[in-house]
Amino acid sequence: MALAVRALSGDVACLATLRSGLRGRVHSVFARVVNVIVPDGTLFTLASRELDDAPDTLVVDLRTFDGRAVAVGETVAARDGVLAVGRSLAIRVDGARPWAPLLPWYPAQDAPLRRNLDALRAHVAGLDRSPADDALPQSSAVASAATARLAQHATALGRALELADFGTAQVQGEALVGLGQGLTPSGDDVLLGLFAVLHLPGGPCEPLRDLGRRIVARAARRTHAISLCALRAAAEGRVRARIIALLSALIAGEREAMLAALRAVLAIGSTSGGDIVAGIVLGFEAQLHHAWVLRSAA
Repeated sequence: MALAVRALSGDVACLATLRSGLRGRVHSVFARVVNVIVPDGTLFTLASRELDDAPDTLVVDLRTFDGRAVAVGETVAARDGVLAVGRSLAIRVDGARPWAPLLPWYPAQDAPLRRNLDALRAHVAGLDRSPADDALPQSSAVASAATARLAQHATALGRALELADFGTAQVQGEALVGLGQGLTPSGDDVLLGLFAVLHLPGGPCEPLRDLGRRIVARAARRTHAISLCALRAAAEGRVRARIIALLSALIAGEREAMLAALRAVLAIGSTSGGDIVAGIVLGFEAQLHHAWVLRSAA
């Protein structure tokens, strides 16, 4: 008999799809996440209540999926407000809190952002260093990284962004796709953070926001399906709640609030959080550079 549970919250687009009817199969199963693949090849995610809201994600009132007998390949179907996952789970979707990934506006005054970026760098410099921490900048966007190739392409990407050299930025961004190990390779995580910052409404880098879409359009065979879906969402400015919280805190938050948001992002995966933060800083450095250019030309 299927375990009946309720959905706590969900991405508004995901909720709309589920309520209109959906069929798919279980793609992958982890302790806190079940990924479901639908006929068009895209994924949506069932997440345990310990995780934050995210694009294409339904947060379920379960602490873990361990012991729930959810198996890869099982049929998943939504009907009459219930998402059935094989014979294991029956998830009531009605009543789930809708969530939308709304990015903060780029600040009119960037002094708080500059101070918070300095505090972020100082905090990271004080941590025990790991490959992910090495990807975080000291005085440049990415001073070093998990691999020499990652450092090379990320640094070149940062220069291209500052020069508004769209062609070179696309080439260097494409070189990062799939670079590194794991379900979300380091290069993908750096790009995810960067894409989010380039999409900040009102930012001086708004003309560059299409960069993510162009990079992702050529990424299908270069990275894992799970990472590809996250990149596709980020290329549209859609990222998980804790990343949005960090962006907001960097822009306008007090130091301690920013550091709390930073720690939450750094806790993502074993190295993903650090790589995402590296991409966020890469993006803000480009934004700040172009803001300075605009002020100088005024």
